[in-house]
Parts: sequence; structure tokens; C-alpha cells
Amino acid sequence: TTATVGATIEGHDLALVDYAGLLSTGSGARAVDDWRAMAQISNILKETAIANNVPIVSAAQINREGEGHGWKPPKLKNLAQSDALGQDADVVLTMKKRSKHVAVYCIDKNRHGESDVLFHTRFQPNEGRFEEVGMEFARDLIERDMDKEES
Repeated sequence: TTATVGATIEGHDLALVDYAGLLSTGSGARAVDDWRAMAQISNILKETAIANNVPIVSAAQINREGEGHGWKPPKLKNLAQSDALGQDADVVLTMKKRSKHVAVYCIDKNRHGESDVLFHTRFQPNEGRFEEVGMEFARDLIERDMDKEES
């Protein structure tokens, strides 16, 4: 319920939901089992974020069709229960891992800014850091990662 989620995030600057599909409604309906449950949960998260002035970041799973985009990340329509998530979300960011150290992202929805924006990041696992990089640098890193895999 909104009160339960609100009590959980009270006093925090940011709330993270590892996977929205694993949440359930007050009546016990699971989001992964029913789009109506996901819609209710998504709405509760949105209401709670507004009421508490705390951004909520949630991960969601893509459907099977989401893998068919080549090197680009999946689109909003490829998120499981995307109708509910897309309606309530202020920003939808999708990502696709390109290599061990590179991912590409798409800001597929942005209620307060530009949408359909692609960008790459470099992941440095020894430092636990992500940093935005240009497309050419990302391509070089991907090639280096592929060369290391082949050797």
C-alpha cells in the first residue's frame, strides 16, 4: 500500500526497487502474474514518490521481443507490463550490455526533457565506476574486449 511504501522511504533521499515485477499488491497479487497488479503497484510507487518528494528508481525486466534490436537497447514497449510503467514513470532508461566494459543506454521517455537519446558508458569493475564515453571510444573498448575474449 502507499502507506507501507511511504513509511519505508520516509527520511530517505532516494528509494531503489531492485525489480518491480517482484512486488505485490495489498491483496497479494504479484506484478509478474497480472498486468493489473503491476498497474496498481506502479501507481502506488508514483503516488508515494510525489507524496514524500522522494525519487523512486526501479528496475524492470524486458519481454522476449526486447532482444531483437541489434546493438541498441530495448524500447519502452519491450518492458514487461510497459503500459503501466510507461504511464507512471517520469523517465524510462533502457540499457544493453555491449561488452564486458561497455553498455549503451536509451532515454526512451523523459517527461521533463529530451527523449530517444542514446549514450554509452564504460564500466570499470575494479573501481565500481561507470562513466559516459563517446561512441568511437565505446567501439574501441568493445573491440579490445572482443580481442581479449579471443586470446
